[in-house]
Amino acid sequence: MDLIGRALYDYTNDRFLDQLAGVQWNDCCYGLQLVWRRWIDDSGTARIDNDVTEHGIFLRFVLKGLGGVGGDAGDYFEQAVPGYRATAF
Repeated sequence: MDLIGRALYDYTNDRFLDQLAGVQWNDCCYGLQLVWRRWIDDSGTARIDNDVTEHGIFLRFVLKGLGGVGGDAGDYFEQAVPGYRATAF
């Protein structure tokens, strides 16, 4: 079992910009990823009052050798978390 977490905090405006926590399980025949994420969706204006907080729970289930259902969280983690390398299912 693998665990991952990350938080980006804006000290100027006293708020979290992005938070995530995830767990991954690999077995001989299947793999499972479950990720919770909370992030600020920038409204594109100068006012932070217009920004919207989004939440998501993302699940991916893979039967090894057959493919999977759900988006690959590993792609996002590789971009967002320094040093993260995706585990091949």
